[in-house]
Amino acid sequence: MRTAIISDIHGNIFAADAVLADIRDQSIDRIFCLGDTVGYLPFPRECLDFVIRNCKIVLRGNHEDWIIRNELDNFSDVAYDSAIFTRKELEPHDDLSVERRRWQFMHTLPYSYTEDEALYVHASPRPNLLVSEYLAADDGEQELSSGSPIDLALMLLGKKGIKFCFHGHTHVAGIMYHDKKKDKLIFLPEKNVILPIRLGEHAPYLIDVGSVGMPRDFNPAACYVIFDSDKQKIEFRRIAYNPLPMQYAIRNTPQINEILAERVKYGT
Repeated sequence: MRTAIISDIHGNIFAADAVLADIRDQSIDRIFCLGDTVGYLPFPRECLDFVIRNCKIVLRGNHEDWIIRNELDNFSDVAYDSAIFTRKELEPHDDLSVERRRWQFMHTLPYSYTEDEALYVHASPRPNLLVSEYLAADDGEQELSSGSPIDLALMLLGKKGIKFCFHGHTHVAGIMYHDKKKDKLIFLPEKNVILPIRLGEHAPYLIDVGSVGMPRDFNPAACYVIFDSDKQKIEFRRIAYNPLPMQYAIRNTPQINEILAERVKYGT
């Protein structure tokens, strides 16, 4: 089974369409989305419709969770303004079926999905932190601090017999695991992964699939992952697209901070 795993579209329909075009050329059986379909950028309606049409599994991210709950206290100014805009765009104002359908769809989104030896979440496998915890590390080898979020996440996966945990949230794609021979935490950023890579020896793995709509690894190309469960191989895909239409839309949406136009352009 070949699964395309996308995450963190964040209202960027141009990046989503570019990724879908690439997926259609990769002999993919199904598409999973790990959340944060909305938030930040100006096309939440179009992006919700996109995942409704194309994805077999869609999870809840922190942006969907906050917008549904209307709990925005911990947002930065940029995220707060965008969340207010996104909620107004999506909240049903009458009985129009399409608006109701989108709103109800967001309310039904699960926090996680498990299939065989793979777990899919937005942010972390740890209960109560499924959409909020940041699992990030510096490139290369480093000490695995006992009791750290990454240590606790890997231990939890091991206890549950999960080999592969796919997540997003950080917008930085890569593979993280504990090399038990060296007793080191290893983080392989997407740019250093020789593709496709076969996984197994160092399970469990935390696999950050990156972001479709707003990468933060200084590469503006949209990112997603292909997981071949039969061969236990993954492949990161980077898809370049023209950011100018998105930048134009940002600059012509007063509620969206213009700094996001630069982030889309430079991948920051």
